[in-house]
Amino acid sequence: MAKRLLRPKQIWGRQGPIPVGRTKFDEDYVHHEGGDEFIPGTNIPRLRLVRLGPRSVAAVEQEVEAVIEQLMAERDAERKSPVRTGDLEKIEQPEPPNKQSKHRHAAAEQGGGDANR
Repeated sequence: MAKRLLRPKQIWGRQGPIPVGRTKFDEDYVHHEGGDEFIPGTNIPRLRLVRLGPRSVAAVEQEVEAVIEQLMAERDAERKSPVRTGDLEKIEQPEPPNKQSKHRHAAAEQGGGDANR
């Protein structure tokens, strides 16, 4: 299989394989010297661009496809087993600590607690 180089405009944007804007693509998906090696929030390496000239750069198509495959694999690994909505109503959720203390203070103010004694 022949290796192809893709210019950034062919990668980002609505019609590109990574449908984000130019700034997000450059900041999050492209490796910059001295910057973080991984796409934020993942363990997926950023794209390393190839210099074509003084101002022009490109990415290897297979590397772009590898990033997409790794993003899909990470998404699938995070997927949890589906929960039916009826099951959610049956699960008892503990009351947050701040709400418990409000109830205690309200009971104390009404004379139901030890605070008035």
